Amino acid sequence: MMELWNQFLSLDGEMWLWLCLLIAGGSVLGNGLILIHITQNKMGFLNFMIRLFYSKSLLWCFAFCVFDLLLVVMLYGMSLYALFMACVLFLFFVMSYIDAVLLAVPDWINFVCFFGIFGGLYYLEMLESEHFIAAFCVAGGLAVLRIFGSFVFRKEILGEADIIVFASMGSLVMIYPSLYLIVLACVLAMGYILCVSLFSLKGKEIALSGIKVPFVVFLTIAFVLMLIYLQYGESFV
Repeated sequence: MMELWNQFLSLDGEMWLWLCLLIAGGSVLGNGLILIHITQNKMGFLNFMIRLFYSKSLLWCFAFCVFDLLLVVMLYGMSLYALFMACVLFLFFVMSYIDAVLLAVPDWINFVCFFGIFGGLYYLEMLESEHFIAAFCVAGGLAVLRIFGSFVFRKEILGEADIIVFASMGSLVMIYPSLYLIVLACVLAMGYILCVSLFSLKGKEIALSGIKVPFVVFLTIAFVLMLIYLQYGESFV
């Protein structure tokens, strides 16, 4: 933590200005993307601009941008890769927020994230065949799980968007960590279901299978935890 603090103290005034602009711009951009999809363009321009700069979702976006910045600097230092990962996590957050409200993820943001990851890795000269193999392996595995689950439970247990999100994450953490990532996301989702059934339903009888789960939210949380583990986990083992 002291090393992280020292990295920020070593920044000059111009760099601090750019960081503040990055956080402010990211907060407004993220809030705009969220509002466009949540309201589905059903409000006028004036109301949109008011909510763009004065809404609860803007506070969430600002808080995440600060957390995002601190996390990537803690994990990767002040580097282009850290900036790249900050953009990736930013897109995952936007999709998570929309999924939490609508239980759906915009396809265009999902694919921008997916192809943007490969484009960013190529630009950073870090792209290898293993990234493609990991992405399509985890996507194929989750697709099979989705089909099998639909056959067993006679209902859709995963959305198609979840598969693309998981493939994007798998391309960054590789195949074996992705297995732990999906298990962790499922555990978090089951914990959410139990909490909803215990505290929110207030004695109402409802099947656990009827509780809607924004799975992208738990994939994102598990992904952040996996990044932290991959960077620092071995030092605690």
